[in-house]
Amino acid sequence: QRALWRLLVGDPARLGPEPSTHEELIESLRRARVLSPDGGVAKAMALIPRGDFVPEGQQSEAYLDCPLAIPQLGFNISAPHIHATCLEKLKLEPGHDFLDVGCGCGLVTCLGAYLVGKSGTSVGIEINSAALNVSRRNARTFRAK
Repeated sequence: QRALWRLLVGDPARLGPEPSTHEELIESLRRARVLSPDGGVAKAMALIPRGDFVPEGQQSEAYLDCPLAIPQLGFNISAPHIHATCLEKLKLEPGHDFLDVGCGCGLVTCLGAYLVGKSGTSVGIEINSAALNVSRRNARTFRAK
């Protein structure tokens, strides 16, 4: 399934080996030109690891550039290249307001919070109460850092 996903996402030779660490994931997104080299999204993604938002039993898949199903909580975490592409297109800046609809684990909400800064607002909404609890816990952890 991962091999098929990588074929759909892009040329595997261009993307390089499948990332297994946070640093490798960020580098693969830069190499694939999904992340602007010196942009805020690249910095946000470098500072806020996807692995911090993935359940313990799935850490081996945390840094793959593919969607990650979280069946025990009833939601999916989108692929990192999707997060990067969306956030790059939004061009969020300090002072902006950001709404993450269907926030799941809260990863994109926290990335948005970093991008809009203390003068902006980042809000996540979620109808799945189990996912919302995870998102709230992750947001508290992110704020504490």
